Amino acid sequence: MDVAREMREEQLTVSQQFQIDETKARIRDRLMESAKVTGDQVTPAEVDAAIEIYFRDQFIYRDPPWGLNRLLAQLYVWRVKSVVGLSLMGVAGIGIWLAFFNASMPWSTASRAAQAQRQVEHDARTVLDQLNILKKDEAAAQAVDEITKEFHAIEATGDLQAIRECQARMAALLAKLNEQYEVQIVSGSTSLISRRWEKGGGVLAYYAIVEARSGGGKILTRSVMNSETGQTSSVTTWAEQVPKEVFDRLANDKRSDGILNETRYAEKTRGALSERILLPGASRMGTLTSW
Repeated sequence: MDVAREMREEQLTVSQQFQIDETKARIRDRLMESAKVTGDQVTPAEVDAAIEIYFRDQFIYRDPPWGLNRLLAQLYVWRVKSVVGLSLMGVAGIGIWLAFFNASMPWSTASRAAQAQRQVEHDARTVLDQLNILKKDEAAAQAVDEITKEFHAIEATGDLQAIRECQARMAALLAKLNEQYEVQIVSGSTSLISRRWEKGGGVLAYYAIVEARSGGGKILTRSVMNSETGQTSSVTTWAEQVPKEVFDRLANDKRSDGILNETRYAEKTRGALSERILLPGASRMGTLTSW
């Protein structure tokens, strides 16, 4: 306090502030004279320490406490940065809205959903075109017409999941129409069997053991339903029921020389929905997957 009082009394100018050593010496002399007058017992070292402490703390900056005035002042200082930052945020927000939420923009959710639906519908129509080109028999034409009507009804609803499911069924039908193979009676040791089905009233049924072969001779796996159990299995060999007179004819043929001459049972041509029976006298009666 004594140092501050001496500074006010001297009213030092700005130029004196830069003459620190001279100022300190003058203050020191004044304080020592003041101490003699008042009778204070101070040493020159204590006076020098007081002067050093005063000058050391004189130009230290300390933030004022937070409050409304400081907040307003800080906002004023940051006015340019604040305006630029808010402008950039506004531009970014508008860009995001235009890109993802404006229905007219290609990247918006609605636009992407519409694009996905158009793509699925286009793929489904492509499969339909292939089905109409590929169908060859009446059954295939009927199946294609039915699934076409189903697709148009689902397409009108705009249900994307239902359209995908319908497309999957169309693809399965296309794959079936594309199949091409021949069903042949096996010429091994067992080509024919007879079986009494107790659940069917004990009727004796006759069967020819068959397998499906591609044009290159590869044995194919087929999904066949067992007429006795009603269960469908994937098999490479199964039994086709034939009338007794056909069974007897085949049995006599094989018994004569051990070779079965009639081996073509049915064929599946590309574009047909189902197999066409080739064996004379045979018809679609029943099938077995195990015996």
